[in-house]
Amino acid sequence: MNLTHTDAGTPVLDLTEAEYRDFLDAQARERVGVSLEEFVRQVNAGEVDWDDPEVFSLVGLIGVGDGFLIRSASANGHRQPA
Repeated sequence: MNLTHTDAGTPVLDLTEAEYRDFLDAQARERVGVSLEEFVRQVNAGEVDWDDPEVFSLVGLIGVGDGFLIRSASANGHRQPA
């Protein structure tokens, strides 16, 4: 992990891929009680409650920088089968 700052003084953390995956796994366990791998499986299988704000925000967090984890949505916002 590398800590830098913007010109305005905002801290910026640069994580390795492994560190980012560990961070996401910890967030999934804390927010919804399952591993990152299981959460992604549940999302892709359509087994999550989209009205749960933790689910919604975790999906957004996972999508930042790592589009490979969750299948993209259709134009109407519904997850599509692989």
